[in-house]
Amino acid sequence: MLYLHGPPEIKPEIKDRVYWLTNRGKRVIFSIKTAFEDLSVTQPDVDWRKIVWYSQGIPSHMYILWLAIRQRLLTQDRLMRWDSSKSLICSLCNAQPDSHEHLFFKCDFSVQVWNKLKDIAKLQDYPNALEDCVKKLERTNVPKRFQSILQRLMLAAMTYFIWQERNLRLFQQRHRTVEEVSMHIKQVVRMRLMGLTIYETPSTILESKVWGFHVHPKKHNSIPVG
Repeated sequence: MLYLHGPPEIKPEIKDRVYWLTNRGKRVIFSIKTAFEDLSVTQPDVDWRKIVWYSQGIPSHMYILWLAIRQRLLTQDRLMRWDSSKSLICSLCNAQPDSHEHLFFKCDFSVQVWNKLKDIAKLQDYPNALEDCVKKLERTNVPKRFQSILQRLMLAAMTYFIWQERNLRLFQQRHRTVEEVSMHIKQVVRMRLMGLTIYETPSTILESKVWGFHVHPKKHNSIPVG
């Protein structure tokens, strides 16, 4: 349809400008932000967003947890859609099909890791299914409360390292024991806690002795992790 329009009139004395016609029919000066907002499909917030995304989290862990909750990790049952020759057997237990539901946390290996860590993570009475665990955290989550941060850190770390161990066994034939994976998860979470500013409360003082992080005296008008 451009042939219906004549050639543009060039006026050397006027500076060129690029305009964008928004979804509402308004002509504005072009910006990447405006174009992105117009082209993006907005979705309502999900209830579990604060379980996954929060400032104290570990980015790589949060990302894998996000994929796991949305069942977007490339487990072998998903790969079967493109390659039917793929084996469905879980590389962690070699007993059940590899799937999101199985890995998090019904696999024998995953269950052992879960059972070793759920007490120290304050997840004693939580179910062994990731979806049910996230739903329960949604109901009890208090973003700045230390226990809530610890629970979210541990859940994401367990998801991340179980997925990592699955991939190491499947693609590199490397195996770690339940004890090794559990210890690595605790070390990574401890390092993250040491990097946070955690103010002293009766509960954080107790946890600092377990995890080995430093607590800070409370400050007036502070919003502590505690």
